Amino acid sequence: MVNLLNAAKADAIAINSQRVIAGSAISAVGTNILVNNSHLAPPFVISAVGDGEIMLQRILNKTLLPGIYERSQKKRILFEIYKKNMVNIPIYNSELKTDYLNLVEE
Repeated sequence: MVNLLNAAKADAIAINSQRVIAGSAISAVGTNILVNNSHLAPPFVISAVGDGEIMLQRILNKTLLPGIYERSQKKRILFEIYKKNMVNIPIYNSELKTDYLNLVEE
């Protein structure tokens, strides 16, 4: 879902109030996920800010998310989409790795 929203040019994305940036690691740990070294448990709420029409068009395309739609039809997961006029995305509050940044002086 995060990759799909990034491809739809989302300006900001969060999972359960954890801001996702380009360097964010997301991995599965049993039924939980690990985002920015924070353990998150279901239910997962993914929030995004950007062009709502483009994001909604991509999310509603069942060929782009076949696994989610299949599990939703079989009642194994609850998949709901809400379009809101205003969404709060928290700031990034995890470690910011700067291993490959160099100061350039002019």
